[in-house]
Amino acid sequence: MPGYVVERHGFLTASDLLASVITDMVANGFTQSFPSTPFNASTAASPYKVILEASGSVDPLNGGGVAEKQPWRICFDIQGPQRVFVYVATPLQLPNSGDVATEKVYGSAGLQSLDVIGNTGDQMGNYSSGSGGGASPAKISSAGVYSAPSSGSGAAPADEITKGLIMRQLRVTDAGGGSYPMSYRLVISPRGLWLGVWEDAVTQQTSSMFNWILVQRPVDRTTGTVLTTGKSPVFCVSAHGGQYFQFVVRESDILRPGLRRSASINEDDSEAIINAQTQVSLSEDGKYIVTFPSRLNTSRYRYPHELDMIGITSADVVSQFSDVPLTVYGEGAARSYKAMQANFFNNTGMRILVLQQGGGIS
Repeated sequence: MPGYVVERHGFLTASDLLASVITDMVANGFTQSFPSTPFNASTAASPYKVILEASGSVDPLNGGGVAEKQPWRICFDIQGPQRVFVYVATPLQLPNSGDVATEKVYGSAGLQSLDVIGNTGDQMGNYSSGSGGGASPAKISSAGVYSAPSSGSGAAPADEITKGLIMRQLRVTDAGGGSYPMSYRLVISPRGLWLGVWEDAVTQQTSSMFNWILVQRPVDRTTGTVLTTGKSPVFCVSAHGGQYFQFVVRESDILRPGLRRSASINEDDSEAIINAQTQVSLSEDGKYIVTFPSRLNTSRYRYPHELDMIGITSADVVSQFSDVPLTVYGEGAARSYKAMQANFFNNTGMRILVLQQGGGIS
C-alpha cells in the first residue's frame, strides 16, 4: 500500500516521541543510514542520533531503476528528553558515520559557525545571537550541535520556542512532560514527507507549540506530475513557533542545501510561498479556497510548480481536525486533507491542511 499516515498521542518527552516517529518512518519507506545497528525504540535513551534516507517509495529519484540517483536524508538529533533538532541534506553532509557537516560563513557578528541546513543550513530553528545583557550567542559546535539556549532565571527565553523541532527543556523540564503531553502526525507520500508535532492543550490556546516540517519534490500545477527532470530540486518548508522558513535541500547538480529564507515574507531572490496572516478564503458562491505553496525558486531558476502535500486556507472556514475533500489536477476522485491547528491565538488566522488520502496515499 503506497503512502502512510499516522497520528499518535500521549508522549511525555520529545525523545520518546521521536523514537516512535523514527520507527514509523523506517517501517514505511525510509532506510536507516546511521547508526549501523537497527534502531530500537524500546531501548533508545537520549541523547541519540538517527539518520534516515528516503527510499524509492518516498523519492522517485532514489529508486532502484534510477540511473543517476538524487538521494536526500533527514537526521534526528535528540540531545535530551525535551530537546530535538532536525537536519535535512544529502549523504555528503549526513554520511553513514553520523557526522553532520559544518561550514564557516560571515555574518553581521563576524565569523560564525553554522551547520549545513538553514541559514546556509537550518536545524529546523533559528540561529540566535543572544538577547542583550551580555548574553552569549547560541553556537553550533564542529559536530553541528547547538549549545544550550540563553540561560537565566524565571520564564524560559523566547528563543526556546523557535529553536529546534522541539525545544522545551527549560519551560517543561526533562521530567515535567505530564502537564504538557505531546502528539505527532506523520504523512509519507511517494514524493516526500510531512511531520507535525504539538502540545495537546497548549496549542489550542497559544498556537505557538505546533511545529512542522515538509520535505518534498514539487508537482506540476496542472497535471500533478512530480518534477523529476532538469535540476529537479527538493524543497523543505518548516514552521517553528509561528515562524515559517524554506530552503532548497538539493538539486541534481548541487549536492548541498541552499540558504534558508522566510517562507512567509518576500526576500531577495526568494518569494513568500505561504500566507501566514489572517486571510479571506471564501468565494462569492460560498465555497472556501485552498491554495498550495507555489512561487517556488532556487538560487538560479523559478519553477511553475507547487507543493501539494499541504494546503493553506483561513482558520475561520475550516475547523481543526476536520477532513477536507479537494479535487485537484483533474483526478477522478477527491483527495482528503486533514485540517490542522491555526497559527494565531484562539483558533484564528491561517490553517494548514495536510494530505491524508489520495495523491499517492491509499
